[in-house]
Amino acid sequence: MVSKIREGFCNLSIRAKYVLTLYTVLLILFLLLAATLLCIARRNAEQDALNSVAKSASYSNLIIEKEQQYLYGIASYYAITEEVQQLIGDSNEHNTRGSLPQAVLDLSQRQSYVLSLAFYNGRGQVIDYFSIDGSYGAVNQNVDDPSRPISQLMEGKSSYLWEYIPKGDTVYMTHDRSPKLCLWYVVRDNGPQKPIGAIAITVDSRKLLPDQYQTLDLNDNLLILDTQKRQVFGRTELAQNMTMKEINHLIGSIKPYRNTGGFPVHINGRAYFAAYSRLRSTTLVSFALIEDRLLPDNINAFFTAALAGVCLLCVSILPILLLVTRFLTGPLRQLAESMEQFSEGDLTTQVHFRGHDEIGQLGKIFNEMVQENKRLIEESYLLTIRTQEAELAKLQAQINPHFIYNTINAIQWTAIDRDEPEIAEMAYSVGQVFRLSLSGGQEFVTVAAEQELLYFYLSLQEKRFEDRLSYTLNFAPELLSVKIPKLLIQPLVENASVHGAADARSRVHITVNVTRSETGRIHIEVSDDGVGIPPKILALLPDRLPKNPEGPSSHFALRNISRRLQLYYGSDYVFHIDSTPHIGTDIVIDLPASLPAAERI
Repeated sequence: MVSKIREGFCNLSIRAKYVLTLYTVLLILFLLLAATLLCIARRNAEQDALNSVAKSASYSNLIIEKEQQYLYGIASYYAITEEVQQLIGDSNEHNTRGSLPQAVLDLSQRQSYVLSLAFYNGRGQVIDYFSIDGSYGAVNQNVDDPSRPISQLMEGKSSYLWEYIPKGDTVYMTHDRSPKLCLWYVVRDNGPQKPIGAIAITVDSRKLLPDQYQTLDLNDNLLILDTQKRQVFGRTELAQNMTMKEINHLIGSIKPYRNTGGFPVHINGRAYFAAYSRLRSTTLVSFALIEDRLLPDNINAFFTAALAGVCLLCVSILPILLLVTRFLTGPLRQLAESMEQFSEGDLTTQVHFRGHDEIGQLGKIFNEMVQENKRLIEESYLLTIRTQEAELAKLQAQINPHFIYNTINAIQWTAIDRDEPEIAEMAYSVGQVFRLSLSGGQEFVTVAAEQELLYFYLSLQEKRFEDRLSYTLNFAPELLSVKIPKLLIQPLVENASVHGAADARSRVHITVNVTRSETGRIHIEVSDDGVGIPPKILALLPDRLPKNPEGPSSHFALRNISRRLQLYYGSDYVFHIDSTPHIGTDIVIDLPASLPAAERI
């Protein structure tokens, strides 16, 4: 599918590609911009929602703290009255349970928000109490239990502590009929300020937010939890139906050491923003919740506006794109038409562009190409004529070799007529060497032809040097039909005979071995036991021979062989010369068994 789309796009015109590409880019940019704006708007809306619920949570805490101040004022008043001081002092000394005068208790009983009141001596024993919600059986407190607030008060660690007591709990009353927020307040001796007892005063936690504050925004979404994951306050259906898992999630999302904060949360399968505010000096946390309605309420309007924007963009920019692409692709169309005319045979066509941009440069190159093509055609005609002249000269040059070859044959037959067999044999060998050297103008000959050439050449040299030269030719039969460059071995044998035998004082033996190596390559070895090659000359062989040698012709022959091997085989060959003065010379050539690619063609 992707390959088909790519192929279809490649087959479009440049103008269509430009319009389609620009349309796609603009559409993507528009959608990215819309998505970015939506993210920014949503983030700002989330922050506004969190700020709103945070204010509600903080405001509810202020209301609750106001109620706490009332309780704190009553407790602090009781703690310094002479009646309370005397009652607690007598209980500490005589272990008696007294009672306060009614006039003292009336102060708290007149406060409708006070639910109960209890007094304890220094040992945590109940001295006197009252309750207006039907709870009874005040429980003595264990001052040695560090988990109880009275223990911390009597140790002087704090002056007061707040505690949430659920309905039915027995830490405060044996029969507790209301959930309570309890203030534990230390009573100190008016003299040395030493803790002598404690006061516990409670308020109904269900009335932490009085009815006069019910008109507050988001009040119905307020709830209060304690850090032990118990619900202290909550009037709404949302709070009443909240599961323990959801309460644990709310408490677990509170950041340590931060008194306020906010986070998104899911409750009853719906998304909310929650803000929390810790209630000072207590284990209570106020939560305000607001439902996340930003996206559902605005998504349709947003996408409608985005779609309208895309349509407006497409309609408004289309004429502009058509004009721009026509201006940009017009010169290209003109260039394409001129190229088509050129391909049809109009070799004089030209393009004329005013501008010097990339398209103008293409037009300039096209004009230069047309002129260069015209020049090459003219040169091609001249080259054809010159080639024909060279072929004629080549045919004429072939007359001379045939004349020489026929002359040698005439000498041979003349020697036979005059009964000179040795001269006739030498003339025959010379003729064969000349014939095999020409090889019909071919650059590659068979190993058998090279072997035959060596035979006739060495027979001539053997007659020349008489008993000073002998030779051995070893050619593998399976290689006789394989082709190698012509005159590859003969110049090496010529060097061995001319230089090795001519200057030698004793008989020189030349050995030529042509075999197949273990890797299937052609291995050629020419060795002799003649005078050898001087070190100064050997250092130049075969790769560092001078370009214009002034010495013996053998230098040129070896250099010619090296260059021909490099031309035919590149680096896929071995040409190695090893020589020791007065001992002899070994020359090794290693070639592939197959013809070079150019010769195979």
